[in-house]
Amino acid sequence: DAKLRYEPWLCGGEVPRVDCAGPEGFQEALRMISRRVPVIMENLGLMPRTSKWSLDYLREHTNEWPGMNVLKSAGGDNRYLYYVGAQPDRDMSAFEGAPRQASQDLRMSFEGFLR
Repeated sequence: DAKLRYEPWLCGGEVPRVDCAGPEGFQEALRMISRRVPVIMENLGLMPRTSKWSLDYLREHTNEWPGMNVLKSAGGDNRYLYYVGAQPDRDMSAFEGAPRQASQDLRMSFEGFLR
């Protein structure tokens, strides 16, 4: 159905969240990843300054920036397929007949992105 926002196989569950502030949580998340289970890793502390980001903060601090790359759904149904066919370091033959929904690659300001 073209009106679906997500592929049906992606729907019906919630991705588990794991608190990675301590080594036990981090190891639990790695075990999930090794089993190919999606997981949201919280409290990694990788970028602590991002905690103060808000729309107002980003507006103020990105006004001098020339722009960012944004993918826009070509069909207006907010569906994307990120696919790079040329992968010299891996065998991509299994994806040879995979469907491809095109996206537009746009360059815009942060203010333009918010509109």
